[in-house]
Amino acid sequence: MYHSFLPLFKLVNPKAGEVFWDIGCGGAKPLAIAALEFPELGACKGVEMLPELCNKTKKSMETL
Repeated sequence: MYHSFLPLFKLVNPKAGEVFWDIGCGGAKPLAIAALEFPELGACKGVEMLPELCNKTKKSMETL
């Protein structure tokens, strides 16, 4: 997945201070990629409607 999303992010060419939103973030893999590859972003935020998946994702993101 990492190698699939990274070219898309580079195509978008995110700028310093911008916010990356992942709607329906699920396991938040794109969020993690954006945060790791573009630390100049102002924030990386995700929205997930399934409470169980949201809680699991929060726990996994705490380790980054």
